Amino acid sequence: PLPGVKLLHLEPGPRIRGADAGLVQMQAGLHFPEHRHLGEERTLILEGELRESSGEHRRPGDFVTMAGGSSHAFEVLPGQRLIYALVLFDAVLIGDQRFPA
Repeated sequence: PLPGVKLLHLEPGPRIRGADAGLVQMQAGLHFPEHRHLGEERTLILEGELRESSGEHRRPGDFVTMAGGSSHAFEVLPGQRLIYALVLFDAVLIGDQRFPA
C-alpha cells in the first residue's frame, strides 16, 4: 500500500482459513500512517524495531494482536529494516482505501 513496503503472501493453514497471511518488509525509518483494523491482526516481529503511536516499542520476538476496530500508526526505527509475520482477519483502512482490496 505504500512505497518502502513489500508483502509476500502465504497460503494460510486450515486453522486460519480465509485470513490474509504473509511476511511484511518495511524500510528503516518508514512512517506507517494511522490506519484502522476492520478485523483482528496478529503479528510476530522477526527483525528490526518499531515505535507505536502509543509510544510502545516493539522488538524481535514480540507477538502483537490488534483487535478489530482498533487504530494506530507506527514508525520503523532507523538502522534496520522491519520484517514481521502477519495474519490479518479482514482488512485495514488507510484513509478511505481498504487493504487488501
